[in-house]
Order: sequence, then structure tokens, then C-alpha cells
Amino acid sequence: MRAILPISLLLALAACGGANDDQSDKTLSNKAATEIVKQVNDASVPIQPEPILEHEIKRLRFRSAGCVFSPGSGGHGAMVLAMKEAGYMKVDGEMIRFAADSGSPEIRPGVRSRYFGTSHWFRLSFTDKAGGAHLTVGDHADNIVFDAEGKVWCDGDNT
Repeated sequence: MRAILPISLLLALAACGGANDDQSDKTLSNKAATEIVKQVNDASVPIQPEPILEHEIKRLRFRSAGCVFSPGSGGHGAMVLAMKEAGYMKVDGEMIRFAADSGSPEIRPGVRSRYFGTSHWFRLSFTDKAGGAHLTVGDHADNIVFDAEGKVWCDGDNT
């Protein structure tokens, strides 16, 4: 009987140790899964905004005056349209609408410097008085996915 007690005790302890090992494995597994999700969420995917065609600009400006951003020296066509209530950008052939950030500074009367969409945001700023500008586009995790220098033209500008 004395021999059975130590064996029973050892088996009981081994069973407890196994439960802790299972819990440790689950904790490690949960930590690994959390890290994978974090990496996927934080992974930035660069985008390439496309030119917005003239007929698209006319249709979008139906209700509001605004500004257009064109990359480089300005000869590549409008890439961003910024207006009082909304901004627009075309990516993969799809026109994306962005809500104006009413708390951001105005770059021109009624035109904001920041706009937010469902998966991306953009910031537009002037770099000089001759219409030089900078466009930054970020994703939901605030990763910069597009960044360009260019020119901005606004309704009523003579530049």
C-alpha cells in the first residue's frame, strides 16, 4: 500500500503538470496569433493614385468649388480633388470619397488640409506660394502608402 501512494501521488502531479503545459501552450499560441494579426494589420500596402479625368472632375465639382493636386510639375493630371465637404482620389479605377476633417486647417477658403476615408486618409499642404504642394496618403494604421510633391490649383487661382 505504501508503494501505491507514492505512485498515485506522482501520477496526480504529472496530470497537474500536463494541465499547466496545455495552458502554457495555449498562452503561447494566443500570443503568436496576436502577433500575426498585429503584423497583418500594421503591414502597409503602397497605393498608386490614378489621374482623375476632366469629366470626372466636372461631375464631382457639381456642388462645390475646390482644389486639385497634380504630381510633379503638374502636367500629369489631377490626382486628388479637395473640396469643402469631401475629397476624392482614384485608385485601381475606383473613385474613393474622403470626408473633410473639419478640425484641420484650411489651405484655401472651404478646402481642408486633411480628409479621411474608410481605409485611407490624405493630407495636402502647400510648400510654396507658387502652388507647390505635398500630398501624403496613409492607411488605417497610419502607415504612409503614398507620398508626392506636386502642384495645387484651386478655383479662382491665377497660378
